[in-house]
Amino acid sequence: MQNNYPNNYPNNYQDTGKGQMIASLVLGIVSVVLSGWLIVSPICGPLGIYFGIKGKKKAQELNMPTGMGTAGFVLSIIGTIIGTIVLIAGIIAGIIAATHANNSIVIRY
Repeated sequence: MQNNYPNNYPNNYQDTGKGQMIASLVLGIVSVVLSGWLIVSPICGPLGIYFGIKGKKKAQELNMPTGMGTAGFVLSIIGTIIGTIVLIAGIIAGIIAATHANNSIVIRY
């Protein structure tokens, strides 16, 4: 059976890592902007780091620009660090609040 549709796609498609670098940049931006939310940054940050490394490696093999991958990698690291600090501070604040809550609340009838 013959295909009657024109083939507009090249047969020699090669992955340049650009998609992975874009994913790294988007995840890095989300990680930094939403680093105050406890669940977002620890998930988006490491994923952005992974995609940044993978995309940069692929682009370097093909001698392509890697600036977007570098930006995503750096933003993901910054977002991961900020998110981890916020997470640790939240845990410490919760522990302190829980220990002082039993001692300071007095209910009188």
